[in-house]
Amino acid sequence: MLSSGREHIQTLTGLRGVAAIWVVLLHVCFGEPDGYLPGFYEKIQWGLGRNIILQGVYAVDIFFVLSGFILTYVHRHEFESRLTLHGVGNFLSLRLARIYPMYLVVAGVLLGAAIFGVWDQKEITYGDILRNVTLTNIWVNPSLNTPAWSVSAEWLAYLCFPIIIKLLIPIRRRDFQLLIIFFLVTVYPMSILSFQWKWEWHYGWVAVARVLNGFILGCMMFCIQKHFDIFTDSLRASRWCLAAVLVFLVFLVLGLPIVFLYPLIPFIIVTLANTQTGIAQVFGNKVVVFLGTISFGIYMVHYPVLEIIRYALNDYYSGVNSDLYQPLLWVHLCGILLLVIAMASLCYVWIENPSREYLKRKIGDRKTQSHQFLTQRVNG
Repeated sequence: MLSSGREHIQTLTGLRGVAAIWVVLLHVCFGEPDGYLPGFYEKIQWGLGRNIILQGVYAVDIFFVLSGFILTYVHRHEFESRLTLHGVGNFLSLRLARIYPMYLVVAGVLLGAAIFGVWDQKEITYGDILRNVTLTNIWVNPSLNTPAWSVSAEWLAYLCFPIIIKLLIPIRRRDFQLLIIFFLVTVYPMSILSFQWKWEWHYGWVAVARVLNGFILGCMMFCIQKHFDIFTDSLRASRWCLAAVLVFLVFLVLGLPIVFLYPLIPFIIVTLANTQTGIAQVFGNKVVVFLGTISFGIYMVHYPVLEIIRYALNDYYSGVNSDLYQPLLWVHLCGILLLVIAMASLCYVWIENPSREYLKRKIGDRKTQSHQFLTQRVNG
């Protein structure tokens, strides 16, 4: 069973790193619509790996379920008593300190590149700028940093979290049926509609439903795990997690309908969080955990990095012969991944971590001053 007091679960941090790399591979190889690099999709010989990378869209859903699970783990005690504006404000301030500085810097860089004519991929309006600055770009398609639609989606989930967790805290074992009902009437149909019938799943009401389904599912999985031995016994959790991951990979390799993968995501997360042996050693590896630590940076900077590479090497990749340059293509792919990881690492050290810690200290000072003021008022 998860011990209290830890802010980070190493295995889930590692899972976040794997998901971030998965997104990058998807966008490099199969985005826009055949890869950010001209002809990459057609030139490189993928084998079975093609189907795995093609399903990288599910990495974002892993992020949504993870967020619900981890936020419930860390912040559930703050909302056990009655909701207050002060408590909700502190929670939202901490979440904003986590995502906003890095998000704003990357958006600002892209905006500056567009203004000075370096980046001409999109026509940017004042409305686009306003939506990006206010994290409301989930409602309308344009986003300065294309993957950032999911950051806007997560911010919406954060706004809803205090109410969600307040409703879920009293959940008991017998309420497991509520999870099943919730899944049957929302998550499963939404995954069919958005993936099988090609709905626009990254903005509008479909995106809202998508993020809230995954986020609430993560919250609920945390709340019910203590009532089931399969989750609380580390050895059993490890075995079941390994089995679920293997089934997940088989589904990916065989290219089976991706809608059948969704139910495995919350199960993998909750079992992985509760195991310390076996497969936990893979996701808890130092390299994988490091990727998870900088995963937000990987997610945020990979699009600008790919735009720079496309701008610089567009003509080169267009002329590559697929029959003669397979090793070279793989070298380039590894080089792109290393460049994204390097940029994300620098951003973590110079931007993400310092700004987050500064804002957290400011929020902490504000909370202390508020507490002292209230104490003086009561004692005075």
